[in-house]
Amino acid sequence: MLVFSSPEFLRLTDRERQVALGILEGQSIRTMGEALCVRDSTVIYFMRQIYARLGVRDQAALRALLIRSLDPEAAPAAQE
Repeated sequence: MLVFSSPEFLRLTDRERQVALGILEGQSIRTMGEALCVRDSTVIYFMRQIYARLGVRDQAALRALLIRSLDPEAAPAAQE
């Protein structure tokens, strides 16, 4: 399970967090829509809301922000 230490991530609604995680995982709009049982246009709406709330312009910037905000202490230990 991913844990984010960023207060920005906590500003998102639950649904926006689900879409943000889908973007982080590289899911398509259609795949996210099917998983969330919403239309593609609704996913795009959530994406716009996320970008505005977090001050990013595109998926690449959102991924970078989310990766930077991952809590390293919550990451699973590397298996040897």
